Amino acid sequence: MGDWAITYKWIESKNRYSVINQMKKGWGKIDEKWAVRINTVGKKLILVESLLKYGYYMPSIENAEYELAHEFAYLYLVEKGKSDYFGAKWNFIICPGNITGYLKELEQLIDVKLQLFHFEDIPKQDGEKKGQTIICLKDPVPYPKNAWGEFYFDENTNQEDAWTDIIQALALMQPNNFDLWKRPLILGLYTFNEWIPNGKLRLYFHPKTWHRDGEAIINMTGEYTPRTPVFIDGPYSHSIYFDTIEECEIYDISNLKWPWG
Repeated sequence: MGDWAITYKWIESKNRYSVINQMKKGWGKIDEKWAVRINTVGKKLILVESLLKYGYYMPSIENAEYELAHEFAYLYLVEKGKSDYFGAKWNFIICPGNITGYLKELEQLIDVKLQLFHFEDIPKQDGEKKGQTIICLKDPVPYPKNAWGEFYFDENTNQEDAWTDIIQALALMQPNNFDLWKRPLILGLYTFNEWIPNGKLRLYFHPKTWHRDGEAIINMTGEYTPRTPVFIDGPYSHSIYFDTIEECEIYDISNLKWPWG
């Protein structure tokens, strides 16, 4: 995208409409190459998607209990305030294809409590009629402190981040299933009876030739989050750099039950 940067900002507030109005006024003050879409997510969140060329801008707001911003081009993840509802963490992974037969092997490789189940009713990709597997983690895993976490597979890997243990287990579990590596794995947070996809994991190696070398990249993103637009503005709001909500690949799994009640 050259010098274009996309920012995703999640905001939690008891008064969402006040925050939305502040955002509308703030974006109206700049005169640059930009676009913004303000959305509501679930019961408590606002998701602001912004596009800007040459730099970063986000209006300051009041009445927000919690803010979390991820800026792609400059690779930072910033939190402000505290929240029991949302955060820079994830506890489920959506994988292409059926990997439910590998539950015991996966549990042996990592020291977390897992629940896998296979289902057919999430949005299909590229017109394919193919099911997906969701991996649920009982305890959330934090995203890396930098917004673009990288992890290299090799024989001497000794990473302390919890997410690297899970990724290594996935890689070791089924190296010959190409479905697992063809597309990004969607990450998300189940919280207060809501499923919120909030990130992605990309694995870079060909499983047929893999010998514990390759690369994994993880980052937060709102591109897969089910959301309802309430405001769209900016001279570049219809540009090729800023997908319409109809073009976004949204994962709505709200009909599923969390395995631990």
